[in-house]
Amino acid sequence: MFNDASTLAYSACAYARWQVGSGKYIARLLASKSRLAPIKIQTVPRLELASAVLSARLCNTIVEESNIKYDYIYHLTDSEIVLAQIMKDNLNVGTYVANRVSEIRETTSMEEWHWISTEVNIADLMTRPNLQVNIDAGSYWQRGPDFLGLPTTEWPIKAIPLKTEEKTIISTVGISKVCIKQCSLFDIDKFRSYRKLIRVTARLISAFRERSLKGISLSLTGEQLKEAETLWIKCIQVPLQDNWQVRFKRLGPFCKDGILYVGSRIATWMKSNYNNEAFILLPTTHKLTDLCIKDVHDRDHGGVDSTLCKLQAKFWIPQARKLIKATKSRCVTCRKLEKKVIGQSMGPVPKERLKPSPAFYYSALDLFGPLMIKDTVKGRCRRKVYGIIINCLSTRASYVDLVEGYDADSLITTLRRFIAVRGFPRSMYSDCGSQLKLASKEIGCMNRYHEKLSQFGNEGGLEWNFTKSADAPWENGYTEAMVKLVKRVMMRVIGDTILTFGELQSVMFEIANILNERPIGWNA
Repeated sequence: MFNDASTLAYSACAYARWQVGSGKYIARLLASKSRLAPIKIQTVPRLELASAVLSARLCNTIVEESNIKYDYIYHLTDSEIVLAQIMKDNLNVGTYVANRVSEIRETTSMEEWHWISTEVNIADLMTRPNLQVNIDAGSYWQRGPDFLGLPTTEWPIKAIPLKTEEKTIISTVGISKVCIKQCSLFDIDKFRSYRKLIRVTARLISAFRERSLKGISLSLTGEQLKEAETLWIKCIQVPLQDNWQVRFKRLGPFCKDGILYVGSRIATWMKSNYNNEAFILLPTTHKLTDLCIKDVHDRDHGGVDSTLCKLQAKFWIPQARKLIKATKSRCVTCRKLEKKVIGQSMGPVPKERLKPSPAFYYSALDLFGPLMIKDTVKGRCRRKVYGIIINCLSTRASYVDLVEGYDADSLITTLRRFIAVRGFPRSMYSDCGSQLKLASKEIGCMNRYHEKLSQFGNEGGLEWNFTKSADAPWENGYTEAMVKLVKRVMMRVIGDTILTFGELQSVMFEIANILNERPIGWNA
């Protein structure tokens, strides 16, 4: 078996040799195989290794397909690099060489591989396309090199030793270990609340200034809390001070009063915005950062986008979304309340959701409850009220209020309060509740007799649309989804606490404010 390669092609050819007399041998060509080199330029040693693999595969094919028993097989190559790779035990090379050497070792024996000079390597003829070769019967190509007619002891081949001594190279490398001690006022790992950490720090600062624990007021001012928070921010930003201009170049960093801020690229926008302060840069991996994220999340146990929106009102944390997801996954309250339920197939989006219109021009309404309240004077007295939510189908804004009863009069009273604040809607969507049907009739009377509503009614009037059936809440699915959000925030804010009508109404307004601050999407 001869194999060779060049920058244009690699090949292998097989010759069978048998004895015809005393000391005389005849050889003839059995098969040959050649392939073009890959389009991507490869080094010659790699192509030589590919030709060796081709030779091993061709040899196995001949042995399996022919019925001839061969006494010995010789694999001859003119590449000492390939032979060294095959013979070496500990082959510290890449995947390309390792895979091909492994295939050669599995299909052939290492004793079969020998080196031969290029001048007598007949496989070299197939790697030179410009060379004209006679391939007729009896030609040099058909009978092979002349040394095939001689005994193997006279062949111009050389065997590579199976094991070579490996030289161990020992080099001395100097290593210096640098320990950067992070600044810390005290052991922050003992705290599980961001607010408690700030309050404890503020009290310690006050005690340090008084030089005594006596006479310290239990109440803390906003300036004291802000001073404690600033002290912690400066402390955790110490590792960020090293080369911060280059590390956070894309964020537009700048240093002011010893604190790193980001957002210099949007300085013009911040001047015209209500929040004209830059974002304080916090490190990604620090206990204080985790406590800050946990504090923002525990306010309403909202989603990732809601927590990120509130967090970025003051701080900028790299990889904040990843940290918020980790905090939310560890939150026991979220895991308890956000149980997975079977979802429903949603219907097509109503056309009112896609039309540009003023806020609450197209609205949807729904009631939820009942909710228990206590009397303002007699705290033991309990009675029921109902919550009402009115959603704008265009802007996704929400209005949350209370209805004193489940009758039409109470609903109309709440609707008048809504109209006085948000304006008169063009269309209203709701389910088929009896009090809602009666309210729609009363609203029609209001359009005829009330001066303001009459003027609006002349321009278009109110169109009240009911769902087809009271058993089909999915037809008003967006409002039902918002009711779920309201109940979730209520459960996290007040729990089982029973409030008065005024207190519960204030909570409803605050819940509406939280819902209206939610981001519509990631880029909101």
